[in-house]
Amino acid sequence: TEIIEATKVWQEYGVFGQDVKLAIVDTGVDYAHPDLGLDIIARDEDGRPLIFDSDALGLALTPITTTKNETTKTIQITEPVLVFDPTGYAYKLPVGFVYYYDFSTGTEVYLEYPIDTWYVGNITSATGYYKFGLGVQFYYIYYGTYGIIVFTVPLLVTSSNGVTYDTVYADLSTTWYYISYALNATGYVVPMLPAPDFSFADEKPVSYGDEITMLDINGDGLTDFSVGTLAGYVYDPYGIIELYKSGVLEQLVDEYGGIGFAPIWQFWTYDAIGYTYPGLDSEGDYVTLQYDFVGHGTSCAATATAPATYSGLVGVAPEAKVAAAPALWLGDTIVAWLW
Repeated sequence: TEIIEATKVWQEYGVFGQDVKLAIVDTGVDYAHPDLGLDIIARDEDGRPLIFDSDALGLALTPITTTKNETTKTIQITEPVLVFDPTGYAYKLPVGFVYYYDFSTGTEVYLEYPIDTWYVGNITSATGYYKFGLGVQFYYIYYGTYGIIVFTVPLLVTSSNGVTYDTVYADLSTTWYYISYALNATGYVVPMLPAPDFSFADEKPVSYGDEITMLDINGDGLTDFSVGTLAGYVYDPYGIIELYKSGVLEQLVDEYGGIGFAPIWQFWTYDAIGYTYPGLDSEGDYVTLQYDFVGHGTSCAATATAPATYSGLVGVAPEAKVAAAPALWLGDTIVAWLW
């Protein structure tokens, strides 16, 4: 801000980016970063976040419908979970997993964890039914200088009104336990939790108006881990949502041997398959958590607009709001620009 003399503009003109919405079409924006946060999210006229996942990077199916055992306060998952992988595949998983590959040493770590029982405690769903799924995410750590980590995120979707599904829970503590275990096993030391809890009951509910997933590991009031922010909208370049809701997706995966990789792009014979959908499905069939798979988009957002309540490194226009469109995974930048 001082190099380009933005501070002079603040002082001489009183312009700080007020009433400006800035779109970051990049690798995503991590709004959980302590220099960003909920208040900088740009919103449309209905208050929905202007977060457009143009690559379907954070799209996760929640295909399992289950009920709560009121005695144990748990839900049971009794079948493999149909999963969409943002590399363009669909498959069924009987377990959750974490995979880490260290670029410098070539070391690989692969961990699996059970998904059959989840504690939900006093979480209620007004329909009487809970929707469960596994999101698949990946990150290039420190811009890919360390390695790549791929993992599943356990997700629970509930209804507060008995009509639509509107609330999302992500089991961040269990996810982080296995991620940190994998990283520490390669000598990349990060804080660990004592054990996985397989529980949604201690997680922050996410819905429109309060969209950021966050986990504070050490209790200092800062977010240490997030799996993204609930997107307002998602562009579906693979046609996954249409395939799933029509029942075709599961049929295709089963034809590939059930727990096998079905390449989605091979099943379309025409090009116009992409539609824009709400980021959270009202029927509870999917949820979209926009995240930054590299860190570059978050750096751009912070440089441009960060209020910087944590680091003190204030962005050029600290009162501007940030819209986000992850578009550098598949490269759907034109779709993002047009939207």
